Amino acid sequence: MFAYIVRRVLATIPVMAFVALFVFSLLYVAPGDPAAVIAGDQATPEDVERIRASLGLDRPFLIRFGEWVWRILQGDLGVSIFTNLPVSTMIQQRIEPTMSLMILTLILAVSVAIPMGVVAAWKQGTSIDRTVMGFAVLGFSVPVFVVGYVLAYIFALELDWVPVQGYTPIKQGFWPWFRNLILPSIALGTVYIALIARITRATMLEVLQQDYIRTARAKGSGPGSAISSCLLSPWELSISRSSRGSRVRPCWKCCSRITSAPPAPRAPGSAISCSCMR
Repeated sequence: MFAYIVRRVLATIPVMAFVALFVFSLLYVAPGDPAAVIAGDQATPEDVERIRASLGLDRPFLIRFGEWVWRILQGDLGVSIFTNLPVSTMIQQRIEPTMSLMILTLILAVSVAIPMGVVAAWKQGTSIDRTVMGFAVLGFSVPVFVVGYVLAYIFALELDWVPVQGYTPIKQGFWPWFRNLILPSIALGTVYIALIARITRATMLEVLQQDYIRTARAKGSGPGSAISSCLLSPWELSISRSSRGSRVRPCWKCCSRITSAPPAPRAPGSAISCSCMR
């Protein structure tokens, strides 16, 4: 596994080098002069030439590319031409809001989508299933910015429950941090909720057709019991719990639970089996 990871990492080096060369070449291939754009319409030719010299645009292409790669390897990402701040500083300023929004969106999407998919599969063909699938279709169809506009108009402008924009660091309080991120998280998480819900529903419907689910239902397990004990990640049931030296574990043939005695009293070579295998 380690050798495979190393090979994959090494394989990305030529790809990254080609992409870097291609992106850097766009500066020369694209029409227009970046120095003239930065200088503005009122700049003189001398101002444009001074900006070209400060940016290094008057030097050969390969020399500039080599210097750029060397600075990148040293961690120097350059200075922004708009804010005149180091790019690394601007990235550091935006790491916390980006990570906060990503984590909150992920938590929201998973916590909402999985129960929706399970309920839709459990109630297949009913109005609940059609409602969940209708929401999934809308989640894929409506653009994120439209969802964001609607949420901001209703909950920020009309109801004044949350701020329209801005970010509050979590160290200043959880609730202010949450109020600034809840609407963007819902807007971004809508498409992921739709995707995960559809995947969960399809997977659940496939597993519902398995033999051990039908056997559990035939032995009297209700739909909720079958889903909770057999359908949702059955491998999690392999984590046995001890009670007075006994071990409780599932039988994968009938989806019931069997109890085995402690290993010491058992005769060598003996096996504990469920009633369905006797």
